Amino acid sequence: MAILDNVDQPTARAARIAAELVTEVEAMIAAVIARLGKERIIEWWDRAGDEGVRIAVLQACRVLSGLDEDRAAIRNGIGWSAAHSHVGHVVASLSELDQTQASHALRAVWTNRKQIPVELRERIFETPAPELGLTP
Repeated sequence: MAILDNVDQPTARAARIAAELVTEVEAMIAAVIARLGKERIIEWWDRAGDEGVRIAVLQACRVLSGLDEDRAAIRNGIGWSAAHSHVGHVVASLSELDQTQASHALRAVWTNRKQIPVELRERIFETPAPELGLTP
């Protein structure tokens, strides 16, 4: 059975499968957001309280997500690591971060900081050098 009756219209079966997949992805995104809101990362909590840092770390998440075309399926040192890919992409999709979300984002970006532009590293970690700066 084909999933397309014609080039422009999916079959009812294909549409149902697509709707189920969308529902599943939306539930996964909601679960990640809920998890981000439950526990703050103590080591990054104070830094996450700075609005400028929250804005910059969100930008860094978007940069890393833009680099992460393979969603960490390939271990290539580009974009997010497998440990942070799901959270990183969800955080990057948010319009702004609260302090708790930012504390998670800071931890994730810290492990990938060499990939973000110097200007963002300075705004987030107070140093342009990837090997220096705040350590958790």
